[in-house]
Amino acid sequence: MNSKITKKDVTIMIIMTVIYLVIALINLGNFESPQTGWEPQEVGESFVVDFGREVSIDKIMLFSGLGHAWGCFGSFEIEANINGEFEEYSYIDMKSIFKWYYTLDTVTTDKLRFTAQYLRTDNEKDKNRYYKVECREIGFFSGDNLIEDFNILFEPSSTGIEDLFDEQHLVPDRPNVLNSSYFDEVYFPRTALEQLEKRDILYENTHPPLGKTILSLGIRIFGMTPFGWRIMGTLCGAAIIPLMYLIAKRFFKDSFWAFFCAFLMMFDFMHFVQTRLGTVDSYLLFFIMLMYYFMLDYYDSDSYENGFFKSLIPLLLCGIALGLAASVKWIGLYGAFGLAVLFFLSRGYEFIRYRKQDLRGWAGKYFWLTGIFCVFFFIIIPFAIYVLSFIPINYNNAEENLIKTVIDSFKHMFEYHKNVTAVHPYQSSWYEWPLNLRPIFYYQGVLLP
Repeated sequence: MNSKITKKDVTIMIIMTVIYLVIALINLGNFESPQTGWEPQEVGESFVVDFGREVSIDKIMLFSGLGHAWGCFGSFEIEANINGEFEEYSYIDMKSIFKWYYTLDTVTTDKLRFTAQYLRTDNEKDKNRYYKVECREIGFFSGDNLIEDFNILFEPSSTGIEDLFDEQHLVPDRPNVLNSSYFDEVYFPRTALEQLEKRDILYENTHPPLGKTILSLGIRIFGMTPFGWRIMGTLCGAAIIPLMYLIAKRFFKDSFWAFFCAFLMMFDFMHFVQTRLGTVDSYLLFFIMLMYYFMLDYYDSDSYENGFFKSLIPLLLCGIALGLAASVKWIGLYGAFGLAVLFFLSRGYEFIRYRKQDLRGWAGKYFWLTGIFCVFFFIIIPFAIYVLSFIPINYNNAEENLIKTVIDSFKHMFEYHKNVTAVHPYQSSWYEWPLNLRPIFYYQGVLLP
């Protein structure tokens, strides 16, 4: 048995990856979502929907978009015309973005008035604070039927309100994971779009930018849609399958066990769900696994037999993967400790194998000189990659050099993570993770049949 990759291995990896990718792409997300909308410029700004007749309204659907404020959240107070006067009827809070909200309050009326208000919240520090929400589409249902015949009345100073009703074919009968963001998609897709549009505000700024930059490629190709902000993570999740196969082949030197490990990864539901989300963890996991694969390649090979410069190639590639991982999230750096252990173990085992020979040449070239190259591979190159990852977000600092932008960002991220003391209701301890003793609560369906 050996770790050499054969045609059989390649065939197995291709088949497994294709099968996984086909399954993962099914119901990944809608290819369309509302793209135009209206953003109130002040609290109390309103408009009236005139149906021209008495209609029974059983449900109102509203899609929230991305405003131009950091806290682009808010509420709509909805009043119904009853006997010639507008009376309080319902409200819709928008606490997230790119998500369908709704009210099931029923009313029979000929007119509805929507008024922009501050976000309703029980948190005292957030009261009377957020109202700059962008609403991209509103739909009205009478029973199961979408009401399409109505007029909009608004003040001449309020522009763009007609954009709330220009994509009625996209109004769904209920929110779900196909048409709305969920879980941590409130952070990363939004920031990826802000990077693409070169906005002054970058909402998610507590992690390096590479993950959002990769995510933005899907948005650039497929638009700001659920499919667009999830496709890159899904492709990365598919790439993890053959990567797991390669790592297992290095470990076990046997194609069956490589297949077995990749098979487990294929049907690991945590991996399947997490990589189909618009977050950056898919890229982080891929780069961490990649750097360990290259270090295992170095560990598994005989540098003394392969030759000095050829033996350095896996270390170079490992350092590049380390830099990419750290540029997604800092926790990618934690893996460097494991890399160091494997490196020194490989040097120790090789020393033992050649201890009966003249080791003066070995020690000078394959230990000390290799160590000097490792400073370049595992410190200088990762640092350079980390710095370069900030280029896509350096547009706001034309008068500042890139290094200063990186330093300022580093200080901000460090202070943020240092001061995080809040307890999360769904948190779990690290020792529970291997057995998944406390699963993650990703999503709960609403308005289910």
